Amino acid sequence: MPSRKLCRAWILVLLTVLCTADHLLAHPLPVFSARVPPGASQYLALSDLADTDRAARPELSAPFEDAAKATAFELKDQYNQVSSYRFPKAKLTILIFGDRKGSEQIEGWVRPLWDRYQDRIDQKGVAVLSAVPSFMRPIIRTMFRSKVKYSVLLDWTGDVATAYAYQSGRANLILIDQQGKIVLRLMGPAGNDGLQQLYARIDQLLSAK
Repeated sequence: MPSRKLCRAWILVLLTVLCTADHLLAHPLPVFSARVPPGASQYLALSDLADTDRAARPELSAPFEDAAKATAFELKDQYNQVSSYRFPKAKLTILIFGDRKGSEQIEGWVRPLWDRYQDRIDQKGVAVLSAVPSFMRPIIRTMFRSKVKYSVLLDWTGDVATAYAYQSGRANLILIDQQGKIVLRLMGPAGNDGLQQLYARIDQLLSAK
């Protein structure tokens, strides 16, 4: 039979896990799907996983071309529904990856994109959760379901993020054309220059259909 000291230790661990999980959703991080109605907001808090002992430093968007083909993948969302991404596909695809440190930069990309294109492009948020211990996953998934109405993909292992050359600590936006070619990456907070470059590329691809 476990000793009282061991039992107390496990209770402290459990309380810490529950408090941490609750803290994950304390501050809003926008996630999105192409089905979001105009004016609707969705929020998912991952930003409190960030280090709180130092202020986040804003970084300039860093766009660059990438001739690589997009990697096919499947991930489950918070409702355990599988989403499969295979190419080619009918619509342009935008994947926005966010981890604990880059989460606060996502809203600046999501809102303007939705306002301008709505369901003309396929937008999907991917939460990079490889830092979350496996025993916390059911707790986090449950809290996602309670806080986020629309689907957000949960990359528990970080394998999909790695396949897309994800750079941690910043929002990573990846634009993929209908044939599955990665045509643009933007990283960090959304600045006017980055948004204008993104709009120009999306408009060009849409007009070429």
